[in-house]
Parts: sequence; structure tokens; C-alpha cells
Amino acid sequence: MNKRILILPLLLIMLFTFTACKKEEDKKKPISGDSFKLVAEGDKYITKDVTKNFKSDSGITEAIVAAVENQYQVEFYTLKDSETAQKMYDRNKKRFENIKSSLDKAELKESNNNSEYKISTNGRYMLLNKIDNTLIYANVEDKYKESVTTLIKQLGYSN
Repeated sequence: MNKRILILPLLLIMLFTFTACKKEEDKKKPISGDSFKLVAEGDKYITKDVTKNFKSDSGITEAIVAAVENQYQVEFYTLKDSETAQKMYDRNKKRFENIKSSLDKAELKESNNNSEYKISTNGRYMLLNKIDNTLIYANVEDKYKESVTTLIKQLGYSN
């Protein structure tokens, strides 16, 4: 009987500890603009800092475009806070949803600090991926979907 009394609290403590660790593991870590450039350039993209193209009151603290010649580009944004990033994510998601046809099925994945929205419609592949105060945006021809998906995985942003 005494062993059971000792084991039960121990099991409960272990359960709460493992649950807390698991929740922390589920959180994705955002990358920096420099990391985005490094990974993209390693994958043959040409990167350009376009932060100066945005108004200072837009909430965008850093904007980088990674392009493959004149074919397509993937955009990376760092925003002043997670709330501003969420607003930008929601605004672009709504734009994507307005473009899609009724037959198209979007893919939405959300967890802790990460939201991802993907859709292929009208010959376009569109992706939004937000982690904390960062956002990745792509709106490319369907034929570049695999290349964009590969980059997103290399960046650690894919769900």
C-alpha cells in the first residue's frame, strides 16, 4: 500500500513534466533574415533586402526576397511583433481565399506559434507560413511548387 501511495504522485509528476516538455518541443523557432538569405542562396536563389520599399509604420522591420532568375520568388518578412505578423498572415490568407475556386481545397495547419496556409488554384501555388513575428509568402506558378516546398522545408518552416 505504501508503495502505491509513493508511486502515484511520482507518476503524476512525470506525466506533467513530459507534457510540458512536449508542448515546448511543438513550438517552432523563427529564423532571422540572415538565415533566410544563407539557406536561399545555398539553394541557388538570389536574395535582395527590400525593407526600404515599405513604410516605417507598416510594422515590417525586415523584408527579403529570394528569387530564381525571372521565374518566381519567395518573400521573408520580420515584423515588429507576433500580432502584426498575424494580421499580415490573415490579410494575405483572405486574398488567397478570394482567388480560389469553389472546387479548390486549401490546406491549413496551425500549432502553438506556427500557422501555415497552402493552396493550388488557377495554375498558381500560394503559401503563407508564420512563426512568431516572421512570415514567408509565396505566390508562384504551379510548376514551381516543389521548389518552393523544398526551400520551406530547408528553412524549418514546413509543418
